[in-house]
Amino acid sequence: MTGKVRLNQKGNKNSLDLNPGEESLLSLKDESFGKYPIEVSNRISWIDGVLRFSETPFNEMIQILQRWYGVKIQVIGNPKVMKGTGTFDTNESLQNVLHVLSGSMEFEYQLKNKEVVINFN
Repeated sequence: MTGKVRLNQKGNKNSLDLNPGEESLLSLKDESFGKYPIEVSNRISWIDGVLRFSETPFNEMIQILQRWYGVKIQVIGNPKVMKGTGTFDTNESLQNVLHVLSGSMEFEYQLKNKEVVINFN
């Protein structure tokens, strides 16, 4: 939210300065990198215990849910290229989050202990 960050990719002489409201992706396979604007409040909402998706790609949502709830998620089938939007409060159960997302993204799911299976028909 404040300050500046300088990114240097190992083995690359180029650097990139990021200001508040900017983000970048670095890859070991690609030497080029750039920056793009983001909505900071969406990126730091976890501080207040809020899980927020804003046009978030499905595979990124899966990674976030795995970290947030400490579960392993397996995806069966081929999800369409899709993005999701939604805000969930601190005490929102994984069951409810999956229920809401499954309705809008058209998948079925099974939740057993710390494992989730998402199935696209």
